[in-house]
Amino acid sequence: MFFCASLVVAFGVILIFSDSWGGIRRAIDVMVSVPAFLTKFYHIAEEEVLYRFLLYYSLNRLLGRGTAFFCTVTLFSLMHHTNSFYYPFAVAPAGIALSIVSMATGSILAPILLHVIFNAS
Repeated sequence: MFFCASLVVAFGVILIFSDSWGGIRRAIDVMVSVPAFLTKFYHIAEEEVLYRFLLYYSLNRLLGRGTAFFCTVTLFSLMHHTNSFYYPFAVAPAGIALSIVSMATGSILAPILLHVIFNAS
């Protein structure tokens, strides 16, 4: 019953807002297209290699684990700034989680996978 009702609502929305369906369809096509996915994956891998691998391990050798963690999370958050002042504060928990996963596993692959899942959601 609920499934039938949701189909009726979905078709009603498509019929009422048919002009916006093309824009929604193009947005879905861009999100799931292979070149767009590969580009996004490349940028995620690039960020993770830069922050979790090069920066963290270099600072860890020079300044210690705590300072390396703090600097990595801070720079990762500041790199994600937009026109909003608050966006780096919203990204900081993700940076903390990615750094903890990287430190716990000792691998760069786990944070890359977590970052892909986080950006896809």
